[in-house]
Amino acid sequence: MPDANEAGDGAAAGDAVKMIGGVKPPAQPTISNGIIDDWKLWKQAWDNYVIVSRLNKQPADYQTAMFLNVIGPQGLKIYNSFELKENSRDLASILQHFHAYAIGEVNETYERYIFNQRVQKADENFETYLASLRVLAKTCSFEPLTDSLIRDRIVLGILKDDARKLLLQERGLTLAKAISICKSCEAAETQAKAFKESVAPTAINKVARNFRKSSGTKPKPRNQATAKRLGPERDCWYCGNKHIRDKSVCPALGKTCKKCGLKYHFAKMCKQALDKPYAAGTTSKKKVNAINENSYEYDSDSSSTEYISMVNVK
Repeated sequence: MPDANEAGDGAAAGDAVKMIGGVKPPAQPTISNGIIDDWKLWKQAWDNYVIVSRLNKQPADYQTAMFLNVIGPQGLKIYNSFELKENSRDLASILQHFHAYAIGEVNETYERYIFNQRVQKADENFETYLASLRVLAKTCSFEPLTDSLIRDRIVLGILKDDARKLLLQERGLTLAKAISICKSCEAAETQAKAFKESVAPTAINKVARNFRKSSGTKPKPRNQATAKRLGPERDCWYCGNKHIRDKSVCPALGKTCKKCGLKYHFAKMCKQALDKPYAAGTTSKKKVNAINENSYEYDSDSSSTEYISMVNVK
């Protein structure tokens, strides 16, 4: 990039390149009580204006006059305070004096302290954090270790622990690789968050039909139609508890009696053990082969509900 402060090698007025119209110079710098605010930022805007408008192709006196006009009355007072014995109209020399006035002598130790204290803020994206580190490094005289020290500051100051873990796992980590990893982690987190917000939560209701605690709460019908169909609660001949006339809520469903060896009732409700002493633990001439599970029904018209309606025997 050409030096914004070059005077076109002292080009004469007749040899000067015509300036581009319509390009506005930066606004006057903010000067309060002799202190220039954001001098570095203003100087950057001035350098851009010099190049875009082709001011650097104009005669030296013209460049200086333009600068002194742009900085305004307060800036002109500061200029008049400078002791410029030689080349008092040289723009490069004037800018150096303004820089020394606004910034003063750089305390390298303090600048490095500020750099090493910089961590990513909670509401700050990685690009902003990286740009801040680059700016701070300029006044730390890190050359030629600037990239490696910025890399280390990223590892130590990054907000997300997941990203830091990936950085520490990378062998031969370079600044470029560290930047790539941090950007990828940030993008993945943003995409995952957007995906989560776009998907409506789905409620999954599971009905545990084969498990009910004998001492548990009483099941309730889902609606009035179901309640009317199932009828009121009553003592169950299979489990001994009191519940609605629905086999799916009976805790004895699928259970095996410890007395008779048959299914679908508890031992405390077993009648086979009383009627057939050989049914459990004794020798029987008849062997149960199969039980029809569909036969496990409640009879709403009879108080003496049968346990098994179909048993194949040999």
